[in-house]
Amino acid sequence: MKLRSNRQPLKRRSRVHFPEVGRTGLEVVPRPRPVRTCVGCRERATKSELLRVVLARDKAVDAGETTGPPRPEGSDSPTPVVADPKGVEQGRGAYLHPTTRCLAQAERRRAFSRALRAEGPLDLEPLRRYVERLDTG
Repeated sequence: MKLRSNRQPLKRRSRVHFPEVGRTGLEVVPRPRPVRTCVGCRERATKSELLRVVLARDKAVDAGETTGPPRPEGSDSPTPVVADPKGVEQGRGAYLHPTTRCLAQAERRRAFSRALRAEGPLDLEPLRRYVERLDTG
């Protein structure tokens, strides 16, 4: 411990840093938001601006409806790609701007099979219906 000339210990100055307060303490710095990349246009955007999509294994083809038992392994029928607006479905997800333009670009580039690491054919019709409903309304 350092001592002053009059033999009193120096007080340590501690600086408390809160992530929502700037360096001077006067300005408010917004917290960083999660950023994802759209598989269609390849632009980065905040997670809240994008739509998460997943492979529908045994879950909904349209919001909340169950389609029965899981697909058998090695089946040649296409795996449906569905929207996951709440972001809670299990499995690997990909992010897409909810526009028909980005959906068409992703389909043309075959981005879904790469991003979702899917083997075999994919059925984009449930996703297309969902995005068209959002894009027009």
